[in-house]
This record gives sequence, C-alpha cells and structure tokens, in this order.
Amino acid sequence: MLDPKGKSRVPKKNQETTMKFFTKLLRDEAGATAIEYGLIAALIAVAAIGAMSTLGDNLSATFTDVSDNLSSAT
Repeated sequence: MLDPKGKSRVPKKNQETTMKFFTKLLRDEAGATAIEYGLIAALIAVAAIGAMSTLGDNLSATFTDVSDNLSSAT
C-alpha cells in the first residue's frame, strides 16, 4: 500500500517483522514434515476406505447367500 507520495503506508518495523517471519517460515522444516505426515495419513485413509468398501460388498453378498439358503431350506 502506497500513499500519494509513493511511500509505503506500512511502518518499516512492521515490514521487517513480516520479512523475518516469512524468512523463518521458509527455513523451518517442521511445517513441511507436518504436511508430509498429513499426506501419508490421507493416503492410508483412502486405502482403508477402499479396502473396507470391498470387504463390505463381499460380506453383504455372503450374508445374502446365507439368507437365501436358509429360506430355501425351511
């Protein structure tokens, strides 16, 4: 943000603090590690949902077969 004279409206101290914050953020690898763990957790969740969906379909078919066989036996 610039004033009519072309000077920044943000005080110099705030600019330095902001630059230090972003410099520290770029050097910090903890954020990258957290993101990596988040991606791994998401991948595991997707795999688990896929496996449970397949297992659920197979289990449903098995119970349907058992139910049909019991109905025809009586």
